Amino acid sequence: MKKIITFFIYCSLLLSNSLADKNQTSQRKDTINNLIKALDDENFSKREAAAKELEKLGKAAIPALTKAIRRNSPESSIKALNIIITHYNSDDKKNKERAKKALKKIAELGNTYAKEATQALNPPKAIVKTKKNSSAKANIHIEGVAGNTNSISVIIQNGITTVNAKENGSHVIINKSPEGITIENTTENNGVKETQKFKTANAEELKKNHPEAYKLLQKYTENIQTDNGNGGIRIKVESNSKNN
Repeated sequence: MKKIITFFIYCSLLLSNSLADKNQTSQRKDTINNLIKALDDENFSKREAAAKELEKLGKAAIPALTKAIRRNSPESSIKALNIIITHYNSDDKKNKERAKKALKKIAELGNTYAKEATQALNPPKAIVKTKKNSSAKANIHIEGVAGNTNSISVIIQNGITTVNAKENGSHVIINKSPEGITIENTTENNGVKETQKFKTANAEELKKNHPEAYKLLQKYTENIQTDNGNGGIRIKVESNSKNN
């Protein structure tokens, strides 16, 4: 008899705990729904307070926030999306994972918020601002003998240096970036043009394997300087032409 009574007490406790959990879950849902509605409140302070509370609730509020974006309210939709993006960019793994799933669903909606969700999932790569990322541009034209015109164009942007030089019948194009160096050198002999192409990981490799191409790299890039976005460019141009 005691065993039966103990069993019934145990079952009663389980049922009581289960009902308590259900009530707690139901109360949380009601709280979240009320906060979602408050995102459209006429009072600015109430809207901001609701947004903060929803953010504090973490992953528990994300499903409701996702549904809110499907409504026709720009105010609540924008705030809901921003909260989800905040969780996606957070260090909390559980919130981040739930937010990621939500953003994928939003990206498939095809509405005005789909693009923002897609951008949040695939943000553009940030460019670290250093001196290498300064921007500079210079175009130099030098009139030579017999109407020949030597020209050098130098562009430095986001750590990438591009040189386009035409001198004494040759055409040199240099692209120097953190990913490597490429050089194209086109020369003309007796009306026939010939192009040599070089590609290396760095200047040391270029010097070792292609010394003539390395000389071109030195000639056109070693004196290039940038200072806070303003290009200070010095290039020594030597002409092989002589006055008669």
